[in-house]
Amino acid sequence: MNDNVRIIKEISQPDFYLQISLGNKDTECRLSIKPKKTGLKLSASALLEIIKKLRITRGIKNGAINDFCNKVALGDPLAAVVIARTSLPTAGRDASLQFYVEPSSKQPHVSENQIQQKNVDIHSLNLFENVEIGKPIAKWQTAAASKDGCSVTGEIIPGAKVKDITVRLGHGVKLSDDGETITATEEGRVVYEGGVISITDQFNIRHDVDFSVGHIDFVGYVQVNGNVCDGFNIRGKKGINVRNNVRNCRIDSDGDIQINGMNGRGQGFIKCGGNLTAKYLHDATIECYGDIQVRREIINCTIKCGGSVTVAGLISSGECIALSGIEANKIGAEVGLKTKTRLTSGIDFRYVSQLKELQEEMDNNQKRLQKLVNIVGPYARHRNPASLPKDIRNKLADSLSEMQKLNKQREQNEEKLISIQKDVSDKANALINFNKILYQGTQICLGNRTETIRETIQGSHSIIEYIGLNLRILPKSPLSTNAKDIERKVLETEEKQKQKS
Repeated sequence: MNDNVRIIKEISQPDFYLQISLGNKDTECRLSIKPKKTGLKLSASALLEIIKKLRITRGIKNGAINDFCNKVALGDPLAAVVIARTSLPTAGRDASLQFYVEPSSKQPHVSENQIQQKNVDIHSLNLFENVEIGKPIAKWQTAAASKDGCSVTGEIIPGAKVKDITVRLGHGVKLSDDGETITATEEGRVVYEGGVISITDQFNIRHDVDFSVGHIDFVGYVQVNGNVCDGFNIRGKKGINVRNNVRNCRIDSDGDIQINGMNGRGQGFIKCGGNLTAKYLHDATIECYGDIQVRREIINCTIKCGGSVTVAGLISSGECIALSGIEANKIGAEVGLKTKTRLTSGIDFRYVSQLKELQEEMDNNQKRLQKLVNIVGPYARHRNPASLPKDIRNKLADSLSEMQKLNKQREQNEEKLISIQKDVSDKANALINFNKILYQGTQICLGNRTETIRETIQGSHSIIEYIGLNLRILPKSPLSTNAKDIERKVLETEEKQKQKS
């Protein structure tokens, strides 16, 4: 057994040959002996005296020494009998930091499985993983120091040094009760820089969103200091700000969106849960639950807005639907241009399809109800219904049961309709303003009226639906004024004029 054994003493006598060695990194003292005759008497005390002179003072096993001496008397040789033993150093533990959620990186996160299956989307680099509140993001084990050992001669055997990791908890994280698991207290992405683990709800791209960044799907705010190139989509749950231009992409946020402009080439799409601000919008589809403010122009877009649309310049071509009013300096296109501009105000696009489906269901139910009335009607005044044939009675019973269900469904649908109409009417403003010019051929939809402008109109005006009969072009009122109030004042003025005349 070669375990760093070294012989420290050899004693050769006429009756025996004794060898004293140290092994196992000097934590064991071993005796080997070759008796030269039977009945050799070796004193345990004499043996102790010898090993003590060799400075072997720790871990001495008196019982082992006595056994050794007794076995020597039998005349058999003994090898490597341990008569003293101490402890080796106890191993410590290096500090470790294991991430359950990989920190944000500039390098793509591509799984081995994706590589093997050649299923790598070059538009999706997965530079970070979204983290929800309460999600475990890392396991941090602090270093445990090793314990020193001791040789049989009393010398300290130092334990191996352990590696430590400095970890500090930053914003958005906490250490769980187990003292090891680091969990998120906010949603966002994991950042590990300078020994600090934190969660941030900001993702800032210093340049363009292109193949070096890929698609972005983030639960926080996204800031882009360059352009968003063709084919790259951004989802920023809390908000998006693009300093430059957005091309043929999809931009989606539950919060506000700010961009310089979008040239969607007929496929660009923006979905905004808050307010949208832009310099220009070209050839794109926009769905915005809040207000839309554009500093220059909207050209050939489909705009669906749950608030108001305000354009400092031109709205031309395409369709614009807004709940709380539309205003622009210029509306429509000059004569000769083969474009169509359609503006609708006072309608909530989010309910258009729902109202249509609800109305269709109510109409179909009413038609079916009328058919059932026609079936039941001839027998309604029958003096003795029980005398009717069984098949007629069964048919009447089924018809009456279905009529009862349809009437109940009609009541429920009417309640839904009233609820939607009330929700819409509280915010609706069927008002369209233009500050400079309204071009011939522009289609205006307000309330139940849809009219095409026959002649170009210049000046600063408001357009409202007037008592459900036609559209009226009036001196301009701000979008903060509701069209119903404008209509009421017009009616009052006209009534006073009638009384005077």
